[in-house]
Amino acid sequence: MKFKTNSDSTRNTAAPAANHPASVPISVYRELAAELQATRAMVDSLNLRNQQLAQDNYTLRQEMERVVHSALTLQQWINPPHASADAGYEQPGVSGAPPRPSIEETVSAAAIAAKLREPSSSNSWLTEEAAPPQRLNHTKPARFGGLWLTLTVVAIIVTAFGAGFLVMRPFLPTANR
Repeated sequence: MKFKTNSDSTRNTAAPAANHPASVPISVYRELAAELQATRAMVDSLNLRNQQLAQDNYTLRQEMERVVHSALTLQQWINPPHASADAGYEQPGVSGAPPRPSIEETVSAAAIAAKLREPSSSNSWLTEEAAPPQRLNHTKPARFGGLWLTLTVVAIIVTAFGAGFLVMRPFLPTANR
């Protein structure tokens, strides 16, 4: 009878492993494939959401630029430039009436607004933000601008609540006394 030594047994078990690759159950492969598909679906969903957010961001930036431009235009109409004491000259025109913008200024503003409304073919949302246009005319604020604004807001609120009350009054339960 021949006895096997430990070196013989390790040699015999190591040799089949080298000749045959280790086998993995098919269920493990199926689980990994399912996880991979789920991960791919999640990545596709995130990419789609990212594209939607990028488009929304671009649209929002265009709207913000339009609002800023409109606010600057309105501010020029509401607060006419006043002649400064340092300048030594008065602006022509009727005092107290805001000067109307020239046709060239109106056409220029309309062209800029139209350009801002057009969708850009390039990825402009990837570029740096442009600095807002600087005001050329520095005007001092109206003396009672804040007071008038406050009174106007209060009047709007009182009117809105009063109208709401009058509309809803027929629906309120009445107390019979």
